Amino acid sequence: MSSSAWQKARGSGTTGETACPTTKDQPFTNTVGQAFSLSGLLPRAASSQPKVCATNFCVGLDLGQKRDHTAIAVVERLKGRLMVIHLERVALGTSYPDIVARLRELVRSDVLQGRCAVVVDATGVGAPVVDLMQAAGLGCEVTAVTITSGERESWHAPVWSVPKRKLIAGVQVALERGQLRIARRMREVGALMRELVDVRMTTGRGAGRVRIGADGYGEHDDLVIALALACWRAKKPLL
Repeated sequence: MSSSAWQKARGSGTTGETACPTTKDQPFTNTVGQAFSLSGLLPRAASSQPKVCATNFCVGLDLGQKRDHTAIAVVERLKGRLMVIHLERVALGTSYPDIVARLRELVRSDVLQGRCAVVVDATGVGAPVVDLMQAAGLGCEVTAVTITSGERESWHAPVWSVPKRKLIAGVQVALERGQLRIARRMREVGALMRELVDVRMTTGRGAGRVRIGADGYGEHDDLVIALALACWRAKKPLL
């Protein structure tokens, strides 16, 4: 694709529309032979274009357990807005070492290598996985976040504590203001939209609570959390 065509495709995106040119899937496999695809990720910019900052892309990782998928969301920083360019759920039963291997493949792709930051949910089972990630040679910044039910975020080296309510609200506000756009041609975009619709904010004593689904039980929020983590990091210039 020519530079002019690339700029035209990128600049014409609107909320809910594909704001980047699609390419043929480029599947690859992790160490257990599961196939993944990078469709939806943007091509490397031409060398004649200005260099971007090292954290031009932010990757959110929500770690699942036996009944919950691990989810990955990639957000690109654009002028005045954020663009969701990649979503995926890792198959249930995938081991944490294989999840880290998958993440390593993603962040070392031509699109993201040297240009991204990773933020991972370190709540519960997350801490050992953070250690695996740091030992895996991802070649990018890794930020660990513990998701809390409190009201304020705080820094307790080496982990950030961030209220779940704040993470979810950040996504909702960005969507309402047109600051967050989602490329439509992604396999998991429908699931993300259902999760966003199902998010409920409830208030009671003290801090507000976030519920997923009509009654708060049996629903998934893995893609929303992965996206919220990526957006949270994207709004912070430096950590």
